[in-house]
Amino acid sequence: MIVIIFISGCTSPSSEPKCQVCQSPGTWSACSEDALKTRTNYRCGAETNYSCERYAEEKTCETQINLKGKKGILDVAISPTLDETVKGMIKVEAVSVPERTTKVAFFLMPQGVELRANMPQEQLAKIERGEDNSGTDGWRYYIDTTKFNNGIYTIFIGPTYEGAPDENPWLDDTKTQVVVKN
Repeated sequence: MIVIIFISGCTSPSSEPKCQVCQSPGTWSACSEDALKTRTNYRCGAETNYSCERYAEEKTCETQINLKGKKGILDVAISPTLDETVKGMIKVEAVSVPERTTKVAFFLMPQGVELRANMPQEQLAKIERGEDNSGTDGWRYYIDTTKFNNGIYTIFIGPTYEGAPDENPWLDDTKTQVVVKN
């Protein structure tokens, strides 16, 4: 005698609703003057009846760029910014520097110009260079970006000391790219 038992529900599909795969979020907009950026995003769940629903996502732009030196001793803050974009007068400040520092050098260089010893004069003319020789009120330099064309620039910060060799004068250093957009 052969007995066949059927168990109901073992192979039936689940009746629990599931979300479909939603579209990927769009790209972030440029930062507004209010330091906000937006993008289109999608969500799915019980509150959307398990269908993809579009919504505007908002995010605050960074108003300061914080950098760490290669050796981890130097801390720098650049402000004001809208993410990586700068305009008008900006402050570049070495918040902490290595012990032997007697001056901090600040450079703004256009894209394609690389800082190095014995630079040709035509390249030096394209660079904004400043120094702070006294840390009594902090190590900072102000850059007026309105003197430059809009575009991509590198900001380089290097603490150094009296008698440092020309080939490698930095106790620590850091750099970042910014977009000048006046």
